[in-house]
Amino acid sequence: MGKKGPAAGLDLFREGSGETIGRSDLAHSIGNEVAEDSLFRRRQQDVDRSIRTTQHVFAATAVLALIILFAVYFHLNLNSAAASARNPGCFI
Repeated sequence: MGKKGPAAGLDLFREGSGETIGRSDLAHSIGNEVAEDSLFRRRQQDVDRSIRTTQHVFAATAVLALIILFAVYFHLNLNSAAASARNPGCFI
């Protein structure tokens, strides 16, 4: 049989049949890059989803604030018109 241990591995690599080990490392590193790219893409999608949600909440809040503002304005305007109709000489 052949040698055992690290010396056998070095001899195998020096003979040229160790290229398969190098190819395996290359395939492993490519696999890691693909996994990292997938994780990055998933993280980017999460960030994009969070940004869209924030924009929708902000827009809904702005619309609600305008509705409340107009409701208060018209309520005060109607009360002012009714009060001036009751007391024509009173300025409110």
